[in-house]
Amino acid sequence: EGGPHSIFGYGYECPDNYITDFLVDGTLPSEREIVCEWDPAVVRAYEPLMPKDVSEFADVLEVFAAIDVELSITPEYYYSYFTEDTTFACPFGGSFTFGPGSDGEAYSFADCEFTQGFAITGTGSFDYNTGVFRLETQVSGDKSGALTFTSDYSNGSLSVTGDYGGETIDLSR
Repeated sequence: EGGPHSIFGYGYECPDNYITDFLVDGTLPSEREIVCEWDPAVVRAYEPLMPKDVSEFADVLEVFAAIDVELSITPEYYYSYFTEDTTFACPFGGSFTFGPGSDGEAYSFADCEFTQGFAITGTGSFDYNTGVFRLETQVSGDKSGALTFTSDYSNGSLSVTGDYGGETIDLSR
Protein backbone atom coordinates (compact mmCIF):
# COMPACT_ATOMS: atom_id res chain seq x y z
CA GLU A 1 0.00 0.00 0.00
CA GLY A 2 1.31 3.42 -0.95
CA GLY A 3 3.92 2.10 -3.36
CA PRO A 4 4.25 2.48 -7.11
CA HIS A 5 2.91 -0.08 -9.60
CA SER A 6 6.06 -2.22 -9.56
CA ILE A 7 8.49 -2.34 -6.64
CA PHE A 8 10.16 -5.77 -6.85
CA GLY A 9 13.93 -5.59 -6.86
CA TYR A 10 14.24 -2.17 -5.23
CA GLY A 11 15.38 -3.51 -1.87
CA TYR A 12 12.04 -3.62 -0.05
CA GLU A 13 12.04 -6.80 2.01
CA CYS A 14 8.32 -7.59 1.93
CA PRO A 15 7.76 -7.99 -1.83
CA ASP A 16 11.33 -9.06 -2.59
CA ASN A 17 11.29 -12.03 -0.19
CA TYR A 18 7.88 -13.35 -1.28
CA ILE A 19 8.60 -13.01 -4.99
CA THR A 20 12.15 -14.40 -4.76
CA ASP A 21 10.99 -17.39 -2.68
CA PHE A 22 8.39 -18.18 -5.34
CA LEU A 23 10.60 -17.62 -8.39
CA VAL A 24 13.70 -19.36 -7.04
CA ASP A 25 12.27 -22.11 -4.80
CA GLY A 26 8.65 -22.34 -5.92
CA THR A 27 7.56 -21.55 -2.36
CA LEU A 28 4.09 -20.03 -2.11
CA PRO A 29 3.30 -17.55 0.66
CA SER A 30 1.49 -19.04 3.67
CA GLU A 31 -1.29 -16.44 3.25
CA ARG A 32 -3.49 -16.04 0.18
CA GLU A 33 -3.21 -12.23 0.18
CA ILE A 34 -0.09 -10.32 1.21
CA VAL A 35 -0.20 -6.58 2.00
CA CYS A 36 3.16 -4.89 2.43
CA GLU A 37 3.42 -1.65 4.40
CA TRP A 38 5.54 0.98 2.66
CA ASP A 39 7.85 3.69 3.80
CA PRO A 40 6.21 7.01 2.80
CA ALA A 41 9.37 7.88 0.84
CA VAL A 42 8.47 5.22 -1.74
CA VAL A 43 5.93 7.54 -3.34
CA ARG A 44 7.14 11.07 -3.90
CA ALA A 45 4.86 13.97 -2.97
CA TYR A 46 3.31 16.03 -5.75
CA GLU A 47 5.68 18.69 -7.02
CA PRO A 48 4.00 21.79 -8.48
CA LEU A 49 5.24 23.15 -11.79
CA MET A 50 8.22 25.46 -11.56
CA PRO A 51 7.31 29.17 -11.90
CA LYS A 52 7.49 30.32 -15.52
CA ASP A 53 9.54 33.46 -14.90
CA VAL A 54 12.63 34.16 -12.80
CA SER A 55 10.92 37.26 -11.34
CA GLU A 56 8.58 34.94 -9.40
CA PHE A 57 11.47 33.70 -7.19
CA ALA A 58 12.57 35.38 -3.95
CA ASP A 59 16.27 34.98 -4.77
CA VAL A 60 18.73 33.08 -6.94
CA LEU A 61 19.12 30.29 -4.36
CA GLU A 62 15.40 29.60 -4.69
CA VAL A 63 15.82 29.39 -8.50
CA PHE A 64 18.57 26.79 -8.22
CA ALA A 65 16.68 24.79 -5.58
CA ALA A 66 13.74 24.63 -8.00
CA ILE A 67 16.05 23.57 -10.86
CA ASP A 68 17.40 20.77 -8.64
CA VAL A 69 13.84 19.49 -8.03
CA GLU A 70 12.79 20.00 -11.67
CA LEU A 71 15.78 18.00 -12.92
CA SER A 72 15.07 15.13 -10.53
CA ILE A 73 11.47 14.77 -11.76
CA THR A 74 12.17 15.17 -15.48
CA PRO A 75 11.12 11.79 -16.94
CA GLU A 76 14.35 11.35 -18.93
CA TYR A 77 16.38 11.80 -15.75
CA TYR A 78 14.02 10.07 -13.31
CA TYR A 79 13.91 6.85 -15.35
CA SER A 80 17.57 6.83 -16.41
CA TYR A 81 20.07 4.12 -15.53
CA PHE A 82 22.95 6.57 -16.18
CA THR A 83 24.74 4.15 -18.50
CA GLU A 84 25.03 6.66 -21.36
CA ASP A 85 24.71 10.37 -21.98
CA THR A 86 21.13 11.58 -22.43
CA THR A 87 20.07 15.03 -23.59
CA PHE A 88 16.68 16.67 -23.17
CA ALA A 89 15.30 20.07 -24.15
CA CYS A 90 14.80 22.54 -21.32
CA PRO A 91 11.25 23.96 -20.99
CA PHE A 92 12.10 27.49 -22.26
CA GLY A 93 15.07 26.72 -24.52
CA GLY A 94 18.49 25.18 -24.48
CA SER A 95 19.46 21.67 -23.49
CA PHE A 96 20.61 19.63 -20.52
CA THR A 97 22.81 16.53 -20.85
CA PHE A 98 23.45 14.02 -18.10
CA GLY A 99 25.19 10.67 -17.90
CA PRO A 100 27.70 8.60 -15.99
CA GLY A 101 30.53 10.45 -14.24
CA SER A 102 33.69 9.38 -12.45
CA ASP A 103 32.01 9.41 -9.00
CA GLY A 104 28.34 9.29 -10.00
CA GLU A 105 26.64 11.55 -12.52
CA ALA A 106 28.02 14.24 -14.84
CA TYR A 107 26.11 17.14 -16.40
CA SER A 108 26.57 19.68 -19.14
CA PHE A 109 24.05 22.25 -20.23
CA ALA A 110 23.83 25.01 -22.83
CA ASP A 111 21.48 27.99 -22.52
CA CYS A 112 19.13 25.78 -20.50
CA GLU A 113 16.09 27.68 -19.24
CA PHE A 114 13.95 25.85 -16.71
CA THR A 115 12.34 29.25 -16.08
CA GLN A 116 12.21 32.25 -18.43
CA GLY A 117 14.90 34.85 -17.85
CA PHE A 118 17.41 32.45 -16.29
CA ALA A 119 19.51 30.53 -18.82
CA ILE A 120 22.39 28.43 -17.50
CA THR A 121 25.42 27.16 -19.37
CA GLY A 122 28.07 25.02 -17.73
CA THR A 123 28.80 21.71 -16.10
CA GLY A 124 27.94 19.83 -12.95
CA SER A 125 27.97 16.56 -11.08
CA PHE A 126 26.34 14.43 -8.45
CA ASP A 127 28.84 12.53 -6.32
CA TYR A 128 27.31 9.26 -5.07
CA ASN A 129 29.90 8.96 -2.28
CA THR A 130 29.35 12.38 -0.71
CA GLY A 131 25.75 13.05 -1.78
CA VAL A 132 26.73 16.44 -3.21
CA PHE A 133 24.98 17.87 -6.29
CA ARG A 134 26.94 20.76 -7.83
CA LEU A 135 26.41 23.06 -10.81
CA GLU A 136 29.08 25.46 -12.15
CA THR A 137 27.17 27.94 -14.30
CA GLN A 138 27.33 31.01 -16.47
CA VAL A 139 23.93 32.69 -16.22
CA SER A 140 22.28 34.93 -18.78
CA GLY A 141 18.81 36.38 -19.15
CA ASP A 142 17.33 39.03 -16.87
CA LYS A 143 20.75 39.22 -15.18
CA SER A 144 24.09 37.64 -16.00
CA GLY A 145 26.89 36.22 -13.95
CA ALA A 146 28.86 33.18 -12.84
CA LEU A 147 27.29 31.09 -10.08
CA THR A 148 28.06 27.84 -8.29
CA PHE A 149 25.15 25.96 -6.75
CA THR A 150 25.67 23.15 -4.23
CA SER A 151 23.04 20.88 -2.72
CA ASP A 152 24.36 18.53 -0.05
CA TYR A 153 21.85 15.70 0.18
CA SER A 154 23.60 14.24 3.25
CA ASN A 155 22.58 17.19 5.43
CA GLY A 156 19.98 19.06 3.33
CA SER A 157 22.03 22.23 2.95
CA LEU A 158 21.90 24.43 -0.16
CA SER A 159 24.22 27.23 -1.24
CA VAL A 160 24.92 29.48 -4.19
CA THR A 161 27.98 31.70 -4.57
CA GLY A 162 29.42 33.92 -7.26
CA ASP A 163 28.45 37.05 -9.17
CA TYR A 164 24.92 37.75 -10.42
CA GLY A 165 23.78 41.01 -11.97
CA GLY A 166 26.93 42.79 -10.79
CA GLU A 167 26.41 41.74 -7.17
CA THR A 168 28.39 39.26 -5.11
CA ILE A 169 26.16 36.34 -4.11
CA ASP A 170 26.71 34.13 -1.05
CA LEU A 171 23.44 32.53 -0.01
CA SER A 172 22.80 29.34 1.94
CA ARG A 173 20.14 27.52 3.88
